[in-house]
Amino acid sequence: MELINPVRYVEPLAPLMAARRNQESTTDVLQKCQAAYAELARRHEIVIVEGVGGWMVPLAHESTFSDCSHLVDALQLPIVTVSRRVLGTINHSLLTWRAIAPRRMLGWIFCDAAPVESDDVAANTSPALISEISELPIIAQVPYIENLTKNILSEAAQKYFCS
Repeated sequence: MELINPVRYVEPLAPLMAARRNQESTTDVLQKCQAAYAELARRHEIVIVEGVGGWMVPLAHESTFSDCSHLVDALQLPIVTVSRRVLGTINHSLLTWRAIAPRRMLGWIFCDAAPVESDDVAANTSPALISEISELPIIAQVPYIENLTKNILSEAAQKYFCS
């Protein structure tokens, strides 16, 4: 678990807030993540690093704030942004894209965290507009999946990412 999730807290909050509420230091957060990534990269051909709730979510604060962008820059990672297909996603997604802009963003994945009605205009039109404005491809659109199991997840990965 130390390699897969080198920094974890009891409460499901932004890492900095969770650490503060539990009186934990954040001094070595970036170093722990970098060390875990280096070891995983040594062992595996591909390593996927998941963010912690958003590009600007604070990870640590000692003399300055550190957020996901600092970690991505330190590890020199390419970026794929995962967005929801809901009303408001155009603004949220494009603000994230603008914050990421100086770095290498490869494209978008749209993933429904809740069921979406087939006639939901925002859900059906937002991804294409975001892709058009950002000039980045839609890598996948993954609908809400109920009763997620390892087998169902594997099937979804094949269906939405390997076709």
